[in-house]
Amino acid sequence: MTAALSALRGVVEVPLSADTQRAAVAAAALAAGASVINDVSGLGHDPRMAEVAAQAEGVILMARNDEPSQSPPLQMLLHLFRAILARAGQAGIPEERIVLDPGIGFYRRAALPWDEVDCLVIRDLAQLRAFGRPLLVGISRKSFIGKISGRQDPSDRLWGSLAATAVAVYNGAALVRTHDVAATRDAVRVAERLR
Repeated sequence: MTAALSALRGVVEVPLSADTQRAAVAAAALAAGASVINDVSGLGHDPRMAEVAAQAEGVILMARNDEPSQSPPLQMLLHLFRAILARAGQAGIPEERIVLDPGIGFYRRAALPWDEVDCLVIRDLAQLRAFGRPLLVGISRKSFIGKISGRQDPSDRLWGSLAATAVAVYNGAALVRTHDVAATRDAVRVAERLR
């Protein structure tokens, strides 16, 4: 991984992100040229991660709840984001370096069906902007799109991905992860203009 990051650092001008929830991996990635750490545990997995992430130029912190939850999705996310921001603050991570990710596709133990949770999170994204941090969503080709559209093969989920991405951007997402960059860029531009 570090060799690949070092090689990329020499040929691209965009910030490089390392997806990990382990402090040792994050430290190695930063040393190799990554400038952003993307922690899907929201600083909750590795006790040393917050300290290492504080050295990054930016951190993407995902809300994740591995415990069964009876809370409505929005209430659950508000609670998780408060805890994430508290951990980040205790580690001295400047708030302006933090991007929050609501974790689309990660709530399989909620009281509601998982696809319904994902839809409600996207619908209520605007309310998560209350934290004052940019929101990132990873929607592209996700299972809830397959469930809604009946498309079992993830590579057949472009149109559903574009629709969900447009709604997410309209509702406040500032960053999106996608497999289909050109098509998604067009959907994002239209959604931003309508917003």
